[in-house]
Amino acid sequence: MNLYVFIYDGCALFEVILACYFLKNKYNINMISINKDLVQVFEGMTIKCDEFINKVEINENDVVIIPGGNIEILKDEELLKEFLELCISKNCKIGAICAGVNLLIENNIISTEDKEKYSINNIKNGDRYVLAKANEYVDFALSLGIICDIYKDVDDFEETIRFFKQFKEC
Repeated sequence: MNLYVFIYDGCALFEVILACYFLKNKYNINMISINKDLVQVFEGMTIKCDEFINKVEINENDVVIIPGGNIEILKDEELLKEFLELCISKNCKIGAICAGVNLLIENNIISTEDKEKYSINNIKNGDRYVLAKANEYVDFALSLGIICDIYKDVDDFEETIRFFKQFKEC
């Protein structure tokens, strides 16, 4: 199974790094972009993409993460819309944070009402989406873990919360 992180110039990588860390034991992580081999992220780093979105072979149960950032450069980007529609048709799980949520709305993948329905406060196992605000990146990662069923049991989940949210040694 694969985890695809959609990156673009100016995207906020910090919003999704913890989610990648949590999911890396269950998913192969792939950095994808529309058409650039090298992407300059908000933090100033240059990230090499593994694949372009029109070459990705999406499978059922894959996960796609969309970070926030300057989404103006992605307005009316037909390849992105086609990719997102393919993800929906393949029953992928999708996590979006900050302006990444707006990208889903602008491409008619979710509605504005879905922002609350799939927020980190309402998420449950079996959901297909996790939607979060920029400062909710820890809860975003925890919630993606829930819908991707990565936790061994309740104790594993609670230990993750103690360490990453409550800053307690485990």
